[in-house]
Amino acid sequence: MKALKLCLLAVAVMLIASGCLTSPNAFYTEADVFQDDRIIGDYTVEKAEEGSSVRKDPDHAGRYVFQYFEQGRKRRWIEFTGTLFKVGTNTFVDLLPWNDSFTDHVPGAPPAGLDIIRNITRQPVHAVVRIAITDKGVAFSLPEKRAVANLVQRNPAFTNYVRDDAILLLPQSSKELRALLEKEGDALFPKPTDFKKPKPLPH
Repeated sequence: MKALKLCLLAVAVMLIASGCLTSPNAFYTEADVFQDDRIIGDYTVEKAEEGSSVRKDPDHAGRYVFQYFEQGRKRRWIEFTGTLFKVGTNTFVDLLPWNDSFTDHVPGAPPAGLDIIRNITRQPVHAVVRIAITDKGVAFSLPEKRAVANLVQRNPAFTNYVRDDAILLLPQSSKELRALLEKEGDALFPKPTDFKKPKPLPH
């Protein structure tokens, strides 16, 4: 998956083509959490209809605020509390929605990336994405749709957790979710490769 095109930072077509792991519980334990401020910045592409940014969370030490928004005159946005965490040799970000500017989607109009993101997480639920942070920039990946299907096939009980084709709403505890990522993370998530260097945030 391309950089920043995830359950939060994605365009609709990428979200539809990918899977997503969600849960009412966090995907990490406190011992897994880390911080890396190289993630902070503006990822918006000039003239794009939608953009994204990451900043420190002033209300939650060691966490970040991920914002995804529409540009232009009629700006809509959704914000997530982002928690970076490590499982084995992989790093992830847990995203939990906490604030948005939304009104309901207008019937008959095609859904925008914002609409799809909100529908996935509005319960609200945690969503997990694989992440790589280096001096080159930041790269993300979503679970592959085929890998999610294979996971369900190997674990028939997971059939009860499938929502909207390739979205899993997992009821397990944080400890169990972490164990699932440790066992299945490499199979579910492609290695992030498309690095994007964030621009400084406007003051």
